[in-house]
Amino acid sequence: MKHRLVVAVDLDATIAYYTHWRGPKRIGRPLSPSVRHTLVYLRARDARIVLFTTRARHGKKPIRDWLRRHELLHLVDEITDRKVFWHVLFDDRARHVPANEPHGFRDAVLRWGNELP
Repeated sequence: MKHRLVVAVDLDATIAYYTHWRGPKRIGRPLSPSVRHTLVYLRARDARIVLFTTRARHGKKPIRDWLRRHELLHLVDEITDRKVFWHVLFDDRARHVPANEPHGFRDAVLRWGNELP
């Protein structure tokens, strides 16, 4: 039985520009067009995308609105602030994605892909 790959992705400083907390509705711009391309790349490999962010404890609507505004909502399967099962987490602190680096998320996914058997 093949299990669907679950990829968790942080929001702030991983796919959205972030310097400091300015409230739940103030989310920075996407770091680059490669954010969308990378999510599409993961979805094409049948990955289930979980947006894992502590922001979600303040409500998911601002996050959904941000994703919709940047045409990313359809690429995300779940938004949560709770630890769920995942195969890999991309975060500026976990699976190292350089904070606020325009292509950091994409490059981390490609490095990770090269580590797969």
